[in-house]
Amino acid sequence: MDGLNYYYDKDHLTKKNLTYTEHLKGGLMNSFYLIIGGLLGILHSFCPYILVNVQTDTVHLVGELLKDNKTDTSKTNK
Repeated sequence: MDGLNYYYDKDHLTKKNLTYTEHLKGGLMNSFYLIIGGLLGILHSFCPYILVNVQTDTVHLVGELLKDNKTDTSKTNK
């Protein structure tokens, strides 16, 4: 990790070949799924007989959404 450079990249949208709106939509959608999946995971923790695959399914879904995201055009992936 390069400190702040690991979390900040002014060329992020260019490297991902995304508009601000596309990035906003994708970020909100991924965050929504993670929040809902987390809440359902908490429910599963209290009632282990229900929603038995919710956490695995959530991680898989968000992983697939991130893979389907537009390709990074930068030479380095950090």
